[in-house]
Amino acid sequence: MKKYLLFFALTGIGFIAKAQVKQGKIVYERVMNLHKDVPENMEQFKAMMPEFRKSKQELLFNETQSITKNIKESNLDQAIATEGESRGGRTIRFGAAAFGGGDSEFYKDYETETGIESLEMGPKKYLVIDTLKPMKWKITGDTATIAGYLCYKATSTTTLGGGRSFTSFRGTRGSNASTDTSLTKTVEATANKEIPVEVWYAEKIETKAGPDNYFGLPGAVLKVNVNNGSTVITALEVTEGLGKETVKAPTKGSKITRAEHKKMQEEQIKNMRSMMGSGPGGQGGGTFRLN
Repeated sequence: MKKYLLFFALTGIGFIAKAQVKQGKIVYERVMNLHKDVPENMEQFKAMMPEFRKSKQELLFNETQSITKNIKESNLDQAIATEGESRGGRTIRFGAAAFGGGDSEFYKDYETETGIESLEMGPKKYLVIDTLKPMKWKITGDTATIAGYLCYKATSTTTLGGGRSFTSFRGTRGSNASTDTSLTKTVEATANKEIPVEVWYAEKIETKAGPDNYFGLPGAVLKVNVNNGSTVITALEVTEGLGKETVKAPTKGSKITRAEHKKMQEEQIKNMRSMMGSGPGGQGGGTFRLN
C-alpha cells in the first residue's frame, strides 16, 4: 500500500512540474538603438537624438487572447520621450508612440484571427481592426533560459517599420526643404528593407502571444531581437494564473481598417512634404517629430 501511495505522490509531483501556464502577465523591457539604422548619408541625424531609448510594456494573456499595454514611466522619462535632444538649431521631438509608449493597446484574438490596435493620431483616437498575420517562423534547435523559462529559438524577417510609423515626422521649412525631402525618402527606403528577426518562446506558457507583431508560435514569446540589436524586447518577469477575464478588447475610438490607417499616415507624410517645401524667408532650423 505504501508503495502505491509513493508512486502516486511521485507522479503527482511530476505532473505539477510539467503543468502548463494558461493565463498570466508578462512585463517586457524594450531597448531601441536609435543610431544603428541611421544611413551613412544621414550621420548628422544622430546628433539630434539620443542613442538608446528604453520603455516597458505589459502583456496580459490567456489561451486564446492577449492585450499589450504600455507602462508609463516617470515624469522625467516622459519629458525625454517628448522633447528629445536639440542640436544646431534643430530638434527631434519624440512622441511616446515612437517607442511603443503612450496609451496605445494591441489586442489579439488568436481563435478568430482578429487584431484590434487602439491608438491616437492627432487629437483623435482610433481602433484599427485587422486580420492577424503571423510571420513565417523557422524553428531552430537552439535553447536558452529567459525569465526562468526554457525557451526555443525561431527566426524570420520583417521590415524596419515593423508595423509602426517611423516615417511620420514633421520636417523643417525653408532653405533646407530639398535636403529634408531627400532625408524623408531615405528613411522610407530604409523602412522597407527586409531585416532579420530572432525570437525566443516558452512552450510551457500555452499561448501564441508575444509583443507587437511577434506572435504565432507554440508558446509565449519572451525575447525579440530585431536586426541584430536595433530593437531588443526582453521579458523581465512572468506572473502566472491571472483570471481569463483580465483580457478585454479596447472599445473607445473610431473603427478603421489597417488600409484606412495606412492612407491616413500617407496623408500625414504628404502634408509634411508640403510643409517642407514652403515657409517664410527660407529660414533653416525647425522640428522633426517622430510619432
